[in-house]
Amino acid sequence: MLIPSQRFDVYSATAANRQKRGAFFAQDTWRVRPNFTLNYGVRWDIVFPETVNSPGQGGFTDLSTGLIRVAGVGGYGTNGGANVDLTDLGGRLGFAWQVHNGTVLRGAVAQMYDSEGFFGTIFGSVLTHNIPVYNDEDVTTGNATGKYAYSYNTLPAEQAQYAVPASGLIPIPANVSPEIRPNTLVLPRVDQYNLSLQQQVTPDMSFTLAYVGNLAERIYPGETYGYNVNEPALPTTPADLANRDARRPSYNRSANIYNGALVICCSQDITSAVPAARANYNALQANVEQRLAHGVQLTAHYTWSRAMNYGSTYFAQNPRVEYGPTDTNRNNVFVLSGLWQLPVGRGNMINTQGKVLNAAIGGWQLSGTTTWESGLPFTPTYAECGADQDIDSNFGSPGTSSDCRPDKTGSTLATHVGSLDPSTHSITYFAPVAPLSVNGAAAGPFARPAFGTIGNIGRNSLRGPSDYFADASLFKDFAITEKMKPQFQFQAFNVFNHVPLGVPNATDARCIDCSLTTGAPGQITGVDSAVSGAGLPYMRTLQFGGRFQF
Repeated sequence: MLIPSQRFDVYSATAANRQKRGAFFAQDTWRVRPNFTLNYGVRWDIVFPETVNSPGQGGFTDLSTGLIRVAGVGGYGTNGGANVDLTDLGGRLGFAWQVHNGTVLRGAVAQMYDSEGFFGTIFGSVLTHNIPVYNDEDVTTGNATGKYAYSYNTLPAEQAQYAVPASGLIPIPANVSPEIRPNTLVLPRVDQYNLSLQQQVTPDMSFTLAYVGNLAERIYPGETYGYNVNEPALPTTPADLANRDARRPSYNRSANIYNGALVICCSQDITSAVPAARANYNALQANVEQRLAHGVQLTAHYTWSRAMNYGSTYFAQNPRVEYGPTDTNRNNVFVLSGLWQLPVGRGNMINTQGKVLNAAIGGWQLSGTTTWESGLPFTPTYAECGADQDIDSNFGSPGTSSDCRPDKTGSTLATHVGSLDPSTHSITYFAPVAPLSVNGAAAGPFARPAFGTIGNIGRNSLRGPSDYFADASLFKDFAITEKMKPQFQFQAFNVFNHVPLGVPNATDARCIDCSLTTGAPGQITGVDSAVSGAGLPYMRTLQFGGRFQF
């Protein structure tokens, strides 16, 4: 049985992190004129690099020297010799201007720093998840089959704990996959800005038009942190596929002596927690609220947005080709909601007399929400990738890369949600094209790129099917006394049982020229992960409940 060749060795069960954080801020509100108000402020974030609870309980990897600095040993502090950044100063400015009765203009800009980051980037794994406390073994063989090279019978012996020399410096071992971070702790930064116009159209109707945007800098490529900064360069000839290590940017970068032996760095994967990427979000938002007669209220909201960031797959080789839509962005979202308090009961348009009659037909409230949103993006792949490049070979066998892109030819891939196949429990979303058997071969809107190149179709260039939801609720209030008010509740989620389909999520499902006999190209086999992951009902759900207020 083949198994992944990554293993974790824990040498200390008592290692712990400590971190000092602080912030200074000042803010003020100035009413310049009766119809114009300014809000402004400034904030200074100070986050020190984490420290460990005692010497030897952590290590900081310095890729420039090929050495791991052991915390608290050899003259290095318990923070591993890392530095603090004292320049994280951000400001805020906002205004509200009542142009005239019924018209209000608002706007704001702000610069903020993220003191949390992803797990381990600012506090945690970079220091204590490292030698000499923790070892992430990388026992790959350097060949094209990568992390599936070993079986349980042939697994190498567990690495012994690394001895800490008096210098506090341990060369990065060849079979260890460390995490690196800048020597000065860097906080991600986000610039936010918005401008909105609110207009009272009639006494019962208002309209809001807004622009919302942000620019994130010093963040991590991908939806989470971590990319392989020592990813091999793409091969230039087929012979290069046999030796991935020689194409790594840090191959033979440094040589150090450890326990009398020469240690050469670096021929393994190295995870970077360096905030080296950017992202941006721009959206136009429109909102209309209408109050009608007899207790009816309607609200319509539409958002057009464009969220862009950098992926991690090819980021080390060429960040430009990793720029594309974020995995979770929907370009269009429309929401229509309504509330109707039935005008029946004591004191309403249809005034009822008598406690029994009023309790039966009064106090009803009906509401509903309908949502339409465009699909999530995904990146197409092609079957022959393993013969052209090996960038993702560590995640599977050649030809099953999770992000190996074809070229586009100018036409468009036809997508359509088909019928459910009861035998495979899948839905066809697109039909695969003919195999791209040789470099340069074209089929439909795709072509096989030249050997050792990245297809130009772009990251997240295709979109999955749109989603539609309709929810409804019915509430009934009872008035026993002024202080005792029970309520009956009935809620129906996804009333029309419209399944929120996901994107083709498996590697072979995104393959544009795979065979149906060897995979499932163009097939959708699951629901939208953004819906199921948020715990939202993706099948019709009826819910009864009650509330008692006293």
